[in-house]
Amino acid sequence: MVCWRGSVEPNQVIDQPVCNIDIVPALRAISGFSNSLAKLPIDGVDISPVLFDKNTVERDIFWRYKDETAFRRGDWKLRNDDELYDLSTDISEKNNVANAHPDKLKELRKAFKTVRL
Repeated sequence: MVCWRGSVEPNQVIDQPVCNIDIVPALRAISGFSNSLAKLPIDGVDISPVLFDKNTVERDIFWRYKDETAFRRGDWKLRNDDELYDLSTDISEKNNVANAHPDKLKELRKAFKTVRL
């Protein structure tokens, strides 16, 4: 949640997925410290265009928690390397569509392997 009177429109809902790691790059851009902090390794992206201009930021998001993994690209989510969900029609992730979309499953598996730590 963001509140900044006169800069961020009140009561708006933004459907753009963002992460807590995006806060530092956004604050860096807003505050004008972009150049002095540019050499620091920061994983997030600047989401200020999302907040102020209603733009979108296209990027892959991935995470690991204990033995669970997830990789999201757009409306598609790969979970634990073998479950695939279309979040545009199944936000609750109740219907694993991996068998119906083997090419998408393969694409996301390959992309996730390139970012895995």
